Amino acid sequence: MQRLMLSEIAAACEGCLRGDDVPVSGVVIDSRKAYTGALFVALKGERSDGHDFIDKAFEAGAAAALCSRAPENGGRCVLVRDTLAAYQALSGWYRSRFDVNVLAVTGSVGKTTTKEFCHAVLSARYNTLKTEGNLNSDTGLPLMLFSLMPVHEAAVFEMGMSNAGEIGLLSRLARPRAAVITNIGTSHIESLKSRDNILRAKLEVQEGMPPDGVLVLNGDDDMLRSAAGIIRRPALWYGFGRGCDFAAEDVSEDGDGTSFLVRCPPGVYPARISAVGRHNVLNALAAVAAGFVMGVEPKRGAAALGDYAGLAMRQQIYLCGPVRIIEDCYNASPDSMRAALSVLARHTAGRRIALLGDMLELGEHAEALHREVGRAAAESVDALVAYGTHSAALCDEAIRAGLDASRVFYEEKESAAERLASLVKPGDTVLFKASRGMRAEDVLQEFRAAIT
Repeated sequence: MQRLMLSEIAAACEGCLRGDDVPVSGVVIDSRKAYTGALFVALKGERSDGHDFIDKAFEAGAAAALCSRAPENGGRCVLVRDTLAAYQALSGWYRSRFDVNVLAVTGSVGKTTTKEFCHAVLSARYNTLKTEGNLNSDTGLPLMLFSLMPVHEAAVFEMGMSNAGEIGLLSRLARPRAAVITNIGTSHIESLKSRDNILRAKLEVQEGMPPDGVLVLNGDDDMLRSAAGIIRRPALWYGFGRGCDFAAEDVSEDGDGTSFLVRCPPGVYPARISAVGRHNVLNALAAVAAGFVMGVEPKRGAAALGDYAGLAMRQQIYLCGPVRIIEDCYNASPDSMRAALSVLARHTAGRRIALLGDMLELGEHAEALHREVGRAAAESVDALVAYGTHSAALCDEAIRAGLDASRVFYEEKESAAERLASLVKPGDTVLFKASRGMRAEDVLQEFRAAIT
């Protein structure tokens, strides 16, 4: 963060400065991360209130607090009515100080991987900032905006959501020049009720874009293709199908990654990524198209895809002793489950085994969507181990769809690793996939310990 005076911060968020005017060198929302010269923002959460930790932030060296009630010890602060609203307004004001090209990335599945591909492409020409970790929410994105510095020429920000209105807010704060929408799936259908509502919520990304800002859209997604009436910005389409401005052709996979051709108006260019699966080709293609909008020539963008290194717990493929592991534990939705199973299905050297946990936040649709995944598993695996409340339905449906019942095991999480270890043989491939709250990585860790 570029240094600001506390009086500037107070003016930007319409707060009242209490105490002397001092410089601020950064912003934190966790008192445990406070440091000398930082501004601590006292946010109220579901389980805790940041105001209760102001003293700890000061003890760690914080210069001041942004809060809605004055610190009991009389410490330096900026008083506001609503701390969250003031924090967000401050971040939007700070972003407006920079002449930087911002690319937003949203969608139901593939946001983070697409963001990483976009960062690789944009970095071929620009000094580019990117979203770190899971800082893609109404509290996380502002922290990324505060990371902007004069050296940055571009930024790629991931935008997540749980409810309607959230993407619109993030877009107004970040003011993107272009935005990628990867797809419209069933993530968050518990709160939004339908894919049509999810579509409208994702298209809120237009709210912070200039009139000539460009949407980069997945042309193979049925909902996006049907959204002509609510697309209010110029659109560039990517995909495998007809009518796409950027199309992937001649896709071929090997053990280390995927090669393909990018066909676009300027020409046809070879590309290679260190990931497998058609969904990852789409994610990479989106990045080349977005780079083109942002001024990176497609030839250069396609070549830059090779700089993508992958992310922990997101479809990492590696050997563990005599067994190949597909580690995809970070999160799960029906769409990403099917994509992961399709990757597993292409491993034919040995048996294909899946460890699947519950998909969360599906509400009243949970059983039906788990059954859909069960049918997909029946077509993709030689053996299945599953755990969680809804995965019983997944297993039941896999058997109904033709998977031999003697190869389907519904287990408690504590015994899932033991069951897997008893099943595997040298040369097998094992997929680990579940929603974040199911912590499939714990099962993976126990499994690795058992077979090595």
